[in-house]
Amino acid sequence: MNADENHVRVRPDLKWQRAEWGTNDVWIAKDPFANEYFYLSHRERSLLMLADGKRSLSEITQRCKTLYAPEDVSPESLVDFFAEALRSGLLIASESVGDKDERGLAYEKHGSTHHATPAASSPRRWWHQLLAIRLPGVSVDRQIDRLMPLVRTILSLPVRLAAVIFTFIMALASMMYFDQIAKHLDTVTHQPVTDWGVPLIAVIFVLKVLHEIAHAVTCKWFGAECRQIGVMLLFGMPVLYCDVSDAWLLKQRWKRIMVSSAGMMAELFVAAVAMLMWLLLGDSLLRDLCVTVMFVGSVSTVVFNGNPLLRYDGYYILADWVGVPNLARQASVSVQTWLRRMIWNDALSDARVESASRFGSRISPVRLRMYWTASLLYRGLVYATLGMWVYRKADQVELGAIIAISLLLVLMLGVVPWLRVVLSPPPSRRRNRSELLRRPPAIGAIAALVIATLLWTPLPHQIKAPMTIRVAESQPIVATTAGRIVDGIPEGSVVKQGDIIAKLTNPDLMLTIAEDQTKLNALQTELASLQSVRPATRQILDRIAVVSESIEANQHQLQLLVSQASQLEIVAPAPGVVFPAVHRVQNVGHARELRTWDRTPLTMRNRGAWIEAGTRLGTLGTAGQYDAIALVRQQDLRYVREGQSVSLMLNHVSPGAFRGKVVEVASSSTDGIPDELVSKRMVMPVGRGNGPSDAYYQVRVRLHPSNQPLAMRSTGYAKIDVPWTSLWNRWSTTLRDAF
Repeated sequence: MNADENHVRVRPDLKWQRAEWGTNDVWIAKDPFANEYFYLSHRERSLLMLADGKRSLSEITQRCKTLYAPEDVSPESLVDFFAEALRSGLLIASESVGDKDERGLAYEKHGSTHHATPAASSPRRWWHQLLAIRLPGVSVDRQIDRLMPLVRTILSLPVRLAAVIFTFIMALASMMYFDQIAKHLDTVTHQPVTDWGVPLIAVIFVLKVLHEIAHAVTCKWFGAECRQIGVMLLFGMPVLYCDVSDAWLLKQRWKRIMVSSAGMMAELFVAAVAMLMWLLLGDSLLRDLCVTVMFVGSVSTVVFNGNPLLRYDGYYILADWVGVPNLARQASVSVQTWLRRMIWNDALSDARVESASRFGSRISPVRLRMYWTASLLYRGLVYATLGMWVYRKADQVELGAIIAISLLLVLMLGVVPWLRVVLSPPPSRRRNRSELLRRPPAIGAIAALVIATLLWTPLPHQIKAPMTIRVAESQPIVATTAGRIVDGIPEGSVVKQGDIIAKLTNPDLMLTIAEDQTKLNALQTELASLQSVRPATRQILDRIAVVSESIEANQHQLQLLVSQASQLEIVAPAPGVVFPAVHRVQNVGHARELRTWDRTPLTMRNRGAWIEAGTRLGTLGTAGQYDAIALVRQQDLRYVREGQSVSLMLNHVSPGAFRGKVVEVASSSTDGIPDELVSKRMVMPVGRGNGPSDAYYQVRVRLHPSNQPLAMRSTGYAKIDVPWTSLWNRWSTTLRDAF
């Protein structure tokens, strides 16, 4: 069918609104069924109005030549414009636009002189939607309508002015108390996750609910509708969203800016109230929550929501301020246009690609490209940080390579379509087959270079190794004599040299000492009697010699027993802190049986329990000085060096709370695997495995001083920051070790 015979008409159900953008007014078309918004200049709307279903494209072209004379309007540009409008849902086709036009649109839709710009972001591809998935929300427009009379009464002009002044004053106060706030916030964040994790989630949830309600109320205040409020999975994290797209229909620019900034202003006001409470309260959980609200409602809100480089509130505020609808797309197209001109010397590209100037914006193409560059760098930093976090988590469970490839594929899915627009030759050059034949090798070389760069680019690398906690430069507290424990100091007590740590009693030992002492006394009495006999016969002299030898032997035996008895009092060999011994579960037996100790020897429950000779009662060390003994596999040892940073992963402790440095790396494998690691199946006993993974090397990590206590022999994992390593190096090393 000839394109000239095509008839299209504007949808009669579209809602039109004239609004301020830049230095000119623009027309906004709302699709009530798809809930999409489109920006059009006055000329674009006039062209759409010519499509009444009665005129053909040739008739519309003739009409345009009359209206816009002496400017020449080509039929090709009109076909492109109406085909794009038809695909956007602004037109209803009486007949098909034609295969020729659709083929033309495939390569000319990026170069239309008249192009309807969606007010909201254009439909995203599925790999983008994986990062931000909107779940179905609930309509709250009627509920907000019922609340608006009360809201207008409460939020009168004096109240709003007072809130602004109060927020400003509290902002000044936060600057004055900045050091105290920073110190308090650092203390709160270093508390165990179990103590502040739930309150933090509750604080963020309440703040974000208020944020979205503020958007909805402000939108309704100015007469626009609030479609729905729902939950969106942003990078897998549930966050609230409020659909106030009807704000695009507000005519005045300042109203749209107010709708976009209402959420941040609400959070800043809540942060100001929290600042006042923080000043008035003493140390408590409520004060900890206040400092958390202050940070989340101020710094976090301004840095993320107020940042125009991401598509949050700050982005829409900037787009309204500079008068560029769909600012991110306009900036991207501007960069693509510039690159096409550099690569293809395409003089028509400037005329084909839509320009922000048609809306009266004062922003230049150079500034658009600067914004695009800044946005790309910032988003790249955010995505790279997120990707590195995912990669490190996956690398801990030996899935780093799979995640790296997946992230690379997602990156290519986002970059390749964008580059295809830049590298696609103009129609005039597509007929030159020799030129097209030269392009695949060049593109293949570029792709190979990109892949090689990614494979050989060093990436952050961490070695994860099971570890157990020891006290740095510690001394063992050992019971050298068996006995029943009758007294002891609590674990964690600070002692001086010579202080009594525990007292034992051994009735059998004391009875033996008494018997030996009685025997010694009897021998000494006999010796004195023999020595008093005069004259001394040969028989008496022989007896004196025997008794003297017996006395000497008994004295030596008695000295040994007394020495053992003196060791029933265990004293501190040096000043320090008493740390608990290894925790064990033991059957204490019946009342008639010998009762043995359970858990740790110095606890109150073990009073009267039997302590065998050589039992370790605890460890004497310096408070806050700990070592972590990590067991590194043989294939990972090549990356470990002294001085490398280490962070510990412990249960019930926030990640990164304990950090340290490698101070010693064993030169030979260890045969003694700590029992606590074997019992928890964190390490297989030596001899059960096959290959290099069966050999472990001890790496001693000196932890930085910390106020948080650590239980002796507690277990976890040490993450050692080793030198950055490329994916190729890791894969090749893995293959060499395997084969």
